[in-house]
Amino acid sequence: MRIIVGLLIVIGVLFLSCSECDTPTNNTAPSVSIVTPASGDVPIGVVDVKAVITDDDSISSTSLYIDQAEIGSHSSIVSDTFFFSWDASNEQHGTERILEVCATDGNSHTSSDAVTITLVLGSGDGTIHDTDITSDETWSLAGSPHIINYWLDIENGATVTIEPGCVVKFNDDYDLTFNVGALIANGTSAAPITFTSSSNNPASGDWEGLEFKGYNSSGSFEYCTIAYGGGMALPVIKVTDSAIVNIKNSTIRDCGMGMMVEHDARIGLDFNNNTFTRINYYPIFMNADYVHRIGKTNTFSDNLRDTLLVDGGNVVGTVTWQKLDIPYLIFSPVYCGTSEQSGVLIIEPGVSFAMSTYGQFVIGAQSRGGFIADGTGAQISFNGNNPMPGQGEWNNIYFYPNADDDSCIIRSCKIERGGIYGDGNIKIKDAMPTIVDDSIGHSAGYGIYLDGETPDPQILEDNNTFYNNFLGPVNDPDSL
Repeated sequence: MRIIVGLLIVIGVLFLSCSECDTPTNNTAPSVSIVTPASGDVPIGVVDVKAVITDDDSISSTSLYIDQAEIGSHSSIVSDTFFFSWDASNEQHGTERILEVCATDGNSHTSSDAVTITLVLGSGDGTIHDTDITSDETWSLAGSPHIINYWLDIENGATVTIEPGCVVKFNDDYDLTFNVGALIANGTSAAPITFTSSSNNPASGDWEGLEFKGYNSSGSFEYCTIAYGGGMALPVIKVTDSAIVNIKNSTIRDCGMGMMVEHDARIGLDFNNNTFTRINYYPIFMNADYVHRIGKTNTFSDNLRDTLLVDGGNVVGTVTWQKLDIPYLIFSPVYCGTSEQSGVLIIEPGVSFAMSTYGQFVIGAQSRGGFIADGTGAQISFNGNNPMPGQGEWNNIYFYPNADDDSCIIRSCKIERGGIYGDGNIKIKDAMPTIVDDSIGHSAGYGIYLDGETPDPQILEDNNTFYNNFLGPVNDPDSL
C-alpha cells in the first residue's frame, strides 16, 4: 500500500511539474523606443510623440512623462505604436525638457525610453484672428500660437504665409476658407507647423477645416501636422471648383475625414511622404482625374475606412495608379478617355480594388481608351465591397469599340463578384483586349460577356480560370 501511495505522489509531482512547464511565464519587460522626437531635437509648439512598444505579452498601459511628471496615458496601443501630443506652446522659449515614455505589460513588467529636447516657441498669449483677410499676411513664429476665432474667408487674392514652427489653434467649429486666395504653410523637419484644436482635451471634429474653392485658390503644406478637425465625417482639407493643393511630408490625424478633392479640383505633383492615421471616415475622397498623383510613399493606418475612395471621373493621357498600402474603393464609373482626349490607365502590380455597387471601369466609350492591369509578379485584385460577399456586387470592366486593343490588357488578375446587371465581370463589345492568366469568379452573370467582334470565347476559357459564375464562364456572342 505504501508503495502505491508513493507512486501516486511521484506521479502527482511529475504532473504538476509538466503543467507548470506547459504554461509559459513572461519574465521579459517591454521594449520601448521613442521614434520622434529624437534627443537633441528642437521642436516647436505642439510636440508629437511616437514610440514603438513591443512585448511577448499584452501591453496594459503606457504613459508620457515630462521631467518625471505624468501628463497623459493610454490603456492600449494600436499596432504596437504609441502616439501622444504635448501642447508646449505655453512653455518658455529655450526650455530643455526630458520626455519619457513608460510601458507596463500584463505581468506588471515596466520599462521606458527617454529623450532630451529643447523647446523653441513664440512668446506672449498668441494672436487672435477673427476678421476676413483681403490682403497678404504673414503669421509669425513670434506671434504663435495663432488662434482662429471665427469662420474666416480669404478673398481678393490674398496670400497667408505661416512661418515654420507656428501653431494654429481653432476655437469651436471655426475654419479657414480660401475663396480667392492662397495658403503657404511650409514648415521644416525641425520646425513643423501644427493646425489643431484649442481645447485642453482635443478630440476629432473639434474644428471644421481648411477649404480651398475656385481656380484662383491654392494651398501648400509641407512638414505640417493637421489634427482634430473635420467634424465627425467632414474633410479637414476640402479642395473644390478647380482649386489646387499640395501636401508633402505631413501628417493628418484624428479627424473626421482626411481630404476631399472634387469638382475639377487638383492635387499637386509632389503629393508624397504623408501619413493619414486615426481618421473617422475615409482618409482621401477624390475623383479619378488626379488619383495618379497619390505617391506610394504615403502611408495609411488605423483609419475607420482604410480605403482611398475614388468617386468616378476621367482618365486622360497615360497615367499610372500606384500600389498603396490600402485598397482603392471605386464608388462610381471611371472613364478611360473622354469625348475630347484619349486616356490609358495603367495599374501597378499588387494594387487592390474594392468595387461599390456602381463601381466600373469604362474603356473607349467615347475617344480612344486603354486599360492595362498586368499583375505579373503581384496579382491585381478587383472585388466587391460588401462585408457579406456574394455574386454581383458591382458592375464590370467594360471595353467599348473605341478601346485601343494594343493598350487593353488584363493579365494575372483576380476579378470577382461583378456582373450586377447579369452581364459579366468583364464585358467586351466590338473590341479585342488581351485577357490571360486571370481568375474570374462569382459573377451574377458570365465571367466574361461578349457582344459583336470579340476574342474567341474558347480561347478565353482556355487561357483563364473561371469558377462559380451564375451563367457560366463565357457566353457565345453568335447566339445573341
